[in-house]
Amino acid sequence: MKKKSLLSLLSITIVTLSLATTACGNSNNPGSDSNSNGGEVDSAQAEQDDVANEENTNGAQKDNTNEANKDKASEDVDSTGKAGDGQGDDIEETGTGTNDTEKNDIDESTSSDKDEPDSDGLKAPVVSQIEIAKMTDTFTAKVAKAVGVSPEKASKYYLVDDFDTDGKIEGFFYVGDGVMDELGACEGTIWFVNENECRQIHDEFGFAADNENVFGIIEGADKRFIAFSDVYVTSRVTNLYYVDGDKLNESSVSRMGYAEVDQSTGDLIITIDAYDNYCDYEKGSDKPMWTGHTWKPYYYYYSRSEGDFTEYEARFIDEDTLDEKYGINAEKELKSQGYTLDSIIERDNGIVNINYSKTTENVDGSKSIEYRNATYDSRTSEYDNPWDNEKAGFFESDYGGTFSCFLGTADSIKAYADFLENYMQHPVISTMYEEGFGEEDRPVDASDVVFELIYVNDDDIPDLVLANGDCPWNPVHLFTVEEGEVKQVGEYSMYGLMYYSPKTGEILPNYYIPAGNAEINIFGSDKTKPYDLDKDATRFLKSPDIQGMRLNEVKDFESTLAHMKSAAPTGLTPVGAPIIDDSYLKEGEVTFEGKHAAAIPGIWYLYYDDGIAPTWMEFDTVGTFTAHDADGFVEATGYVEFRDKDPILEDGEIYRLFYSDGTFYKDFEFAPVDDFGYMMDYAGQLYYKDPDNWPKG
Repeated sequence: MKKKSLLSLLSITIVTLSLATTACGNSNNPGSDSNSNGGEVDSAQAEQDDVANEENTNGAQKDNTNEANKDKASEDVDSTGKAGDGQGDDIEETGTGTNDTEKNDIDESTSSDKDEPDSDGLKAPVVSQIEIAKMTDTFTAKVAKAVGVSPEKASKYYLVDDFDTDGKIEGFFYVGDGVMDELGACEGTIWFVNENECRQIHDEFGFAADNENVFGIIEGADKRFIAFSDVYVTSRVTNLYYVDGDKLNESSVSRMGYAEVDQSTGDLIITIDAYDNYCDYEKGSDKPMWTGHTWKPYYYYYSRSEGDFTEYEARFIDEDTLDEKYGINAEKELKSQGYTLDSIIERDNGIVNINYSKTTENVDGSKSIEYRNATYDSRTSEYDNPWDNEKAGFFESDYGGTFSCFLGTADSIKAYADFLENYMQHPVISTMYEEGFGEEDRPVDASDVVFELIYVNDDDIPDLVLANGDCPWNPVHLFTVEEGEVKQVGEYSMYGLMYYSPKTGEILPNYYIPAGNAEINIFGSDKTKPYDLDKDATRFLKSPDIQGMRLNEVKDFESTLAHMKSAAPTGLTPVGAPIIDDSYLKEGEVTFEGKHAAAIPGIWYLYYDDGIAPTWMEFDTVGTFTAHDADGFVEATGYVEFRDKDPILEDGEIYRLFYSDGTFYKDFEFAPVDDFGYMMDYAGQLYYKDPDNWPKG
């Protein structure tokens, strides 16, 4: 797979795009054989739920099909490491890039050519080129009237089509001047128009105008995204919108960075620029000074279920896993150059980022830290070469700065890390119980402070739980991140402990347990509701709990917080076990025996409560297990061994669990079953994986 260099990323401009049956215009475009400004459709075809077959078009007469046909880029790779081939459905090109001078010259025979929808992907056009051309005139007049300019200036650059193929036409218009400088930018405003409205969606700014247009299209499997990019001196930021009926929506990845489709994989790559290459501290100062402009790529796929682009999942791995799985000895590479390994990130599309740094204590008492990285692509077994060096290797694959584990939550993780690193200099003090106890909620030292990341409400930003101690006058402080800043959103409970129901916004203060007249607090409001001991007993987890860390024990706050985020419960099973992403347990080859051994690693949840059995069990690929009881405590830990075939269960096996000291703990039966995939049976106590997918009822 040929990867685009960072040098080309820095200079690349968002391509002027045209879609079949789309008016994609430049009213001042010089004439050509087709009077078309040309262009192409970028297809982001890596999707999670279904295979997507997309088409790139470049001009009216030439079809360039981009066929990265896969659920995820990492899941359709042949033995050579290249993305597998797929066959896309053809989209008829009936006329693109028409301008005002040719709208009446379109062949009438095309006006009745309306294709039937394609249920497997993007729907075929349901409006004709004639209809689009007529509506372009109408929209141009609307925009011109709203802005108070001539129709020619209102239609300098535009994109008009039935973008969601519902039979209604929409348009995007740039209003302003033409290309004005060496950056390839033009200055103006962006407008959205349909039959019901005409409104400005972007303030006056400089926009990329490559190939004589501002607008482009990036295709998901079943959705078209309209793209246009803000231009800065050394970077670009892409705006992404999509139409859903009469509503215009902004993509969740809009304005994150510069977005483009990797033509060899179908991934959407968002390049983020930052000043994080070097960090300097003056003598006696703890205030960092960041310099060194960097541009780092992050990877997304289109998800039908989400209806938007989603970042490939990622996780931190250790040096041993890096060596065993990818054959990279990071310590050996770095030690030779005097660098220290900071973290290793493994992404689900096969990309591995290795962050490292070097600290220099200067003679004047100041300190300088240099942050770098290496990027390895396991699909091709090659290092990236972002600067087009003659040699592509470990050190040549450096994009500069530090890669984050998840871009979507990177800002919150970094904000929390900065907040905690300096917490003892500005501790958050509650006055809730000062009058009653005559004591202050102030930590004596860092060992008093315990924190944890959890999900209280149903959003993607984890919440920070923090307690300054475990005395009656120590409430739990709850924080979130808003616009990059850590803000306290509530104080709850006593003894530095509270209970919460993941993703529901419900909090149960500690001083109510086990009282029968408890009140559940509703996060973000003053509302409460009664606590029902019978119905709610298994609906709450305590926090801080097993993931909680003391402030003085943490060496790398970003890595610790990223791990907490990945292990934060997102729900509860009917018997009260926390639902957690178990991908960290499935890394590496399974080393214990058994026909079905490969299906064991992960988290197994008790199906119904008998009051005795562990509520959930963790198994990893090397055969170690941990059993958790109903209160969240570890009941047992040890290892698993294959014992024999099961004489009763069809295609079943028997496995034996031992404590760490080698003494017997339990036997369990294991077999494939309908609806659940596999089943663990401890003398009638049944366990299954993936409770979110259990059959209802």
